[in-house]
Amino acid sequence: METHRTDFNTAIDCYNLGNQLREQGHTAQAIAYYQQAIALNPYLLAAYNNLGSLLGNDPQTIPQAIHYLETLLNLDPTYTKALHNLARIYLNHEQLTSAFNCYQQALLILPNDSKLYNSLGYILTEQARLDQAIPYFKKALTLTPTSVITHNNLLMALHYTDYPQSTLFKEYQQFDKQHALPLAPLIKPHTNSPDPQRRLKIAYLSPDFRRHAIAYFIKAILAHHNHQHFELFCYYNHPDSDDFTQEIQTYADHWINCYSLSDQDLVQHLRDQRIDLLIDLAGHGAGNRSLIFAQKPAPLQIAYLGYSNTTGLTAMDSRITDEHTDPSDPAVDALSSETLIRLPNTYFCYSPPKEFVPIQPQLPCQHQNHLTFGSFNNYPKLSPQILHIWAQLLQQLPTAKLLIKAKQLADLQTKTALLHHFARFNLPPERLILIPSFIPSTIDNLKTYSMVDIALDSYPYNGATTTCESLWMGIPVITLVGERHVSRMGLSLLSTLKLPQLIAHSPAEYIQIAKQLALDFSTLQTLRTTLRTNLQNSPIMDASTTTQQLEHTYQTLWQQWCASHS
Repeated sequence: METHRTDFNTAIDCYNLGNQLREQGHTAQAIAYYQQAIALNPYLLAAYNNLGSLLGNDPQTIPQAIHYLETLLNLDPTYTKALHNLARIYLNHEQLTSAFNCYQQALLILPNDSKLYNSLGYILTEQARLDQAIPYFKKALTLTPTSVITHNNLLMALHYTDYPQSTLFKEYQQFDKQHALPLAPLIKPHTNSPDPQRRLKIAYLSPDFRRHAIAYFIKAILAHHNHQHFELFCYYNHPDSDDFTQEIQTYADHWINCYSLSDQDLVQHLRDQRIDLLIDLAGHGAGNRSLIFAQKPAPLQIAYLGYSNTTGLTAMDSRITDEHTDPSDPAVDALSSETLIRLPNTYFCYSPPKEFVPIQPQLPCQHQNHLTFGSFNNYPKLSPQILHIWAQLLQQLPTAKLLIKAKQLADLQTKTALLHHFARFNLPPERLILIPSFIPSTIDNLKTYSMVDIALDSYPYNGATTTCESLWMGIPVITLVGERHVSRMGLSLLSTLKLPQLIAHSPAEYIQIAKQLALDFSTLQTLRTTLRTNLQNSPIMDASTTTQQLEHTYQTLWQQWCASHS
């Protein structure tokens, strides 16, 4: 009995040492002590959990992490921390269904945990099961109405649906009412000098100054700013950095990593710097700081690029868009909380990846013996409507194949559900090329485009980065136009490139355009050899002009502010 008691006490000591080493960042030593604690006391559940959590951070030790966490859950199926850790590991490797099952099991134990409903909603969104995801987010908000993260996730999920803008706008107004307007009493008078001729301080706030889709559209603009007229601040809200981060940092007069700053401290920092125009590049997307804008630390606040809808914030003054995505119409303006500012051509300013990948001169269909359509869009964008259209298209072109590349296809159940969808149209798996890719926009990713003859845009949420990448690789993109901003991004890009023949305004026209192009090898070959050059010579890649248009917009807004404060 004394030996058992000694072992138990020693196990506790080892566990405590493991915790200390973990907090100090000595991971390998912490793991060793947790393992020793378990060897001495196989029922020390917290040691299994912490060990699984640490091992789950290294791809090489994932199987061990899962083993320890599953062992813990066999000992105690109600240990919810282990379920959370196991779900996190599965999510990091796109094992969506396994993660979903963990959260569901936890929900049986904690039926009123709003974070679990939010997590389940997130996974369902990733699987493009929006009709199920949205009720989970709404349930989470019912349980915790103050959760900004959940409300952001709900707003993002609604983007992928075919709900009208009027319905979405009400949700954005509710966000403003619920989270932003309560902060309005914190707004203070601005002490910025109302001089319309002075050098302006402009600040861009983003979590995406890294290899991220948004960086491909903001990088060249930051590089082309006129530093004589504008003092450029970049506020970076993300813990990681890469080569893009280092490059973007060189364009800024001031670089501030604000990820660890509280909202209060960030607001104060912006006020202390006397920022004149604060530009939001995130909206309600991941890593946003929307409640900063609710406190209006700058006299003028502008939404741009990072979010394809209104912010709903009454504290946001303007949103930069274009005539294609948001046509000049009082009805369109009425469904935005900001004043819409439309750039002359397109609000997109694309920079291709630095890694040069030449376009293969030969059409893929000429050596693959079949034509290949392709979609590289984020999986939640693959709505039932667009999948139905693609299935009809494949039915009418019996030798064609469809390539879909999305990281979520690493999940077996998600992939199987997609195969079942096409099987209902008598389309066997052989007609699909499914690539569960984790590759960012680098050489290997761009080379995948060489397998595709024609790209198919998603709907109702169009692509932007993927559309530009396709065009860069000489691949025409067929888009379907809808009523909302997200359904008109393809229209903006293709209209700017003067390619109206690739723009459809109905599902029938979308299919007809795709069929005609698929049978017209001459036109496909011409597009393949000219698209990259046309893109380079278009306003989409004219960073100098786009930046000048933005700067003119900033100066006009500033002059108006000065006139009202002099």
